[in-house]
Amino acid sequence: MKPLAEQFVQTAPHKLELKRGGGCLGWFGLPFFLAGLFMLLISMRLIPVSNAAEIPWWNWIIIVGMGLVFTAVGGVMVFGRTWITVDIAKGRIWIARGLLQPMWGRTYNLKDYHSILLNQVSGDSDSADSYEIVFKSVTGGELPMLSSQDYGCAHAQALLLAGFVQLPLEDRSSDHHDIIKPGALKQKLSEPVFSREFKVATPPPAMKSDIRVNGEEVTISIPKPKISPYNLLELLIPFGIATYFGRSILPFFSHTGTPIQVQMGFGGFVGLFFVLLPLISILKRYLAAKGYFYVVIVNRGGITIKQNRLSKTIPADRIIALDYATTETALRGIANAPAWVASLQRLVRSKGVIIKSKDGFFNIAAGLANEEVEYLYTVIKQYLALG
Repeated sequence: MKPLAEQFVQTAPHKLELKRGGGCLGWFGLPFFLAGLFMLLISMRLIPVSNAAEIPWWNWIIIVGMGLVFTAVGGVMVFGRTWITVDIAKGRIWIARGLLQPMWGRTYNLKDYHSILLNQVSGDSDSADSYEIVFKSVTGGELPMLSSQDYGCAHAQALLLAGFVQLPLEDRSSDHHDIIKPGALKQKLSEPVFSREFKVATPPPAMKSDIRVNGEEVTISIPKPKISPYNLLELLIPFGIATYFGRSILPFFSHTGTPIQVQMGFGGFVGLFFVLLPLISILKRYLAAKGYFYVVIVNRGGITIKQNRLSKTIPADRIIALDYATTETALRGIANAPAWVASLQRLVRSKGVIIKSKDGFFNIAAGLANEEVEYLYTVIKQYLALG
């Protein structure tokens, strides 16, 4: 687990402090901020321009717009450094902003907050999931403290903060929330995950995974999810786009007498990006779906995940918690959901067994049936507890 660059540090027996942002980013944003101010001063005629009479009126609107954008972006960079101080002696949280020193800030009363949450913020195609630490107020509001893409670091910071202010910590990073009361925080730091009670489950009738037991060790071979008919949309949508535009452009080529070399080049481009590459992607998924995807070895020492030639071992003392996420648990979190939401269950893929560790967040058995995911979760906990 790599330490966070921005993290809470105890600077006094009664005080935790965190500095976020600013630094080099502030100096980088200074030219943008000054350029924006310069443009705004020109637009207000406070700085004279020799050819002002020759500038069209619509150019002045552009200058004002660019001035506002540059000033806003530069101002966020220059004055974007944040100081967060948690002071239990004064019973307050102080959040300030400024350049090199705090310039303005706001104070929050610690008595207004009853717990600390560790939330998972889902990423998108351009960003990974992140884990956010927030104070939960008695009125339901949230006060953000820190965010990290490393679950282990975020969990350690959440434990530090919760233990310092003596508030319960609620881990909401997966479907089953884990609440740790202040008196159990120290025990949580040393408690192995496999010491908790669990119920022995029976295997489902249609198991896709292969389980082999060797003494106090179990080896689980988990297959890849099968290709769904919905995956064909990855091929049909670009093919439909190519067909639609091809019917419009080909007549244009014939009417204008476009050289055959140009037509072949355009056709090759369309065929490559809208037909051939999507087809190759579908075939690779189909071939990869054959055979087993993960091999998971579980014993009292920890969990080893093997995928092709890659291998990752998570020691038992590095495991923070185990959880599982099925399609039922995913839809259960939607409050006051209409009846038709349940019909979407078959379209949602389960996230499988979740391993929360100091080294990160790991998912195995994703996409399998709900009953099999729950059974594998129980088996993994059982063999972590042996010995």
